[in-house]
Amino acid sequence: MRLMLSQTIDPHLLLLIFLPIIGFSAAIGQEPHLLRKNWGQILILAWPGVVVTFLLIALCAKFFFPYGWSWPQALLFGAMLSATDPVAVVAVLHEVGADEKLASVIDGESLVNDGSALVIFLVLQQFVEGYSLSAGQMVALFVQLAIVVLFVQLAVLGAAIGVGFALLTSFWLAHIFNDATLEIVLTLGAAYACYFVSEELCGASGLLAVVVMGFSMSVIGGRHITSRIKVEMHAFWEALEWLANTILFVWVGITLGLILPPKPSHPSLAMEVGITLGLILPPKPSHPSLAMEVEFTDFLTAADVGYAVVLYLWLMVARTVTIGVFYPLLCTGHVGYAMNWRTATVMVWAGLRGAVGVAMSLFILFDPLIKSDEYKAHCVFHMALMAFATVLINGSTAKYVLKWLGLLRMTPQQVQVLQHVLQVLLPEHPALPQKLMSRYVAIQVLEEQLGFLESTEAAGLIRG
Repeated sequence: MRLMLSQTIDPHLLLLIFLPIIGFSAAIGQEPHLLRKNWGQILILAWPGVVVTFLLIALCAKFFFPYGWSWPQALLFGAMLSATDPVAVVAVLHEVGADEKLASVIDGESLVNDGSALVIFLVLQQFVEGYSLSAGQMVALFVQLAIVVLFVQLAVLGAAIGVGFALLTSFWLAHIFNDATLEIVLTLGAAYACYFVSEELCGASGLLAVVVMGFSMSVIGGRHITSRIKVEMHAFWEALEWLANTILFVWVGITLGLILPPKPSHPSLAMEVGITLGLILPPKPSHPSLAMEVEFTDFLTAADVGYAVVLYLWLMVARTVTIGVFYPLLCTGHVGYAMNWRTATVMVWAGLRGAVGVAMSLFILFDPLIKSDEYKAHCVFHMALMAFATVLINGSTAKYVLKWLGLLRMTPQQVQVLQHVLQVLLPEHPALPQKLMSRYVAIQVLEEQLGFLESTEAAGLIRG
């Protein structure tokens, strides 16, 4: 049996299928009041912050890596790695009942910087495709293409389309009452329509449009959805997002297995087939976009693993510098809830890489105008390793970092509210042990006893 599926799927079709889900699902789940309050912090970190991050990564690619990349290639590499995906850290924040304000900033920044990083990436992609131009031609192309055309078209038009679809969808939701199926299907169809109109018909950023649509609906459309439907809708989108991320990463893994086949060490094994998981794979993929004349393994060596370790450490340094540059503004409380050194440390540790960065590496891989197979090989290799390393290291240790920083301890106000609720419950349930005073266990029991707890003020205080 042959793995033909991953060879026949057009990568742009795959992104059309999954990016609307990834962008919209997290955006629609934002708390409106937290989003309004933290909007300034989110924009600062997602636009100027992304610029600082991708420039620092580009410096590492240009001066530390021995690949001899041009400036456009190094900058494109930096843009690819500047998009964050802190899904694992945010999941831990919700699991342990940490500060919802912090989770809102981390999640919101990730969503917006996915769109901003993609806009910068698409602009710089034009330079890599024509990097042989002279310096004067490059400057002229940048002024004409980046500032006047692509940035306005991709970012501004994409955001406008997202707001338009949010208003239209909210209008229809206002005329539907308590119909879970219809409301969920409406948001699903609207997300895909928004992405398609923006990306395919208008040439704007489909991902940014979908994210803005989700944010706008969270603020203006949430009041048209009843509490019961809202719970079902969020559960649907969370499951869909998990499925989209899983399939996308599995597909990338299969693609890497096809284009990076291990070279046989013994002459008798030098057959033109590879065996992976007991499945015989063709040596040359049948899909035209995968028909590389040069094997990527010609460019990858054991030293690249060492460079990947240095790159991971440099990503942490770049993230620290980015947060540090804007910390004097973020800690004032004028652009959202005031940030302190503990929450800033969590922001640094939450700089995971994920699906959007992987998608951008596929853009490079399947771009026929980028002729350098060496550049494609190292981009895909480093992006895949950074996504794996940040999820494995940062994601798995997030709970311990929060505990070490003391962010899991309850405030006096939270303890008072929790004690009051428990005083009401304990007379009716005298068998409840004293360990209910534990923050996590108490929240679980309270949610079982009070199904509406998620929507009460007490839940907001208990969870932070």
